[in-house]
Amino acid sequence: MLARRALLAAAAAAFTPNLALADHAAPPMPPSLHEVGAVRLRSAVGAETNLSAVLRPHLPTVISFWATWCPPCAAEARHLGRVRARIHPARLNILGINVDRRADEIAIARFIHAANAIYTQVRGTSEAYEAFAGRPDIRLPRVFVFGADGAPLAAFDRYIGEATSRRIDEAVDAALAA
Repeated sequence: MLARRALLAAAAAAFTPNLALADHAAPPMPPSLHEVGAVRLRSAVGAETNLSAVLRPHLPTVISFWATWCPPCAAEARHLGRVRARIHPARLNILGINVDRRADEIAIARFIHAANAIYTQVRGTSEAYEAFAGRPDIRLPRVFVFGADGAPLAAFDRYIGEATSRRIDEAVDAALAA
């Protein structure tokens, strides 16, 4: 009986995309993309924009908050670069939002290049982060997966190697299949 419960718990954890790890409570889900579409961002060249302007409408979306000082962010960015190489931009939005307090363009460019983060990149603020995470204190890395309708499907607040990569892939595949 105990073994059966453990097996059922493991199976449930394996198919719950909003958990980064089975023994870790998932972070809160963000609002829908429609609710945060006006969040202010800056393009890589410093032009003001907003979330709605940088995303293709009606596509599943992955949004990753990162900073140059965050080693797990680099590993997660490499994984998202592989996701981008596998899934064409016409099928999936992937957006990286840099939240470094000081915009050191050289450090940001080095990070993007080293991580092979070959997806859309913008600059955000703590206010942009708070709009998604519901808290002002920035904890990285942070990834959110949304369905084509803009509804949040998964939230990740840790990156611990392949286990997290698999969970992100499962959430992306579920968003694409819906």
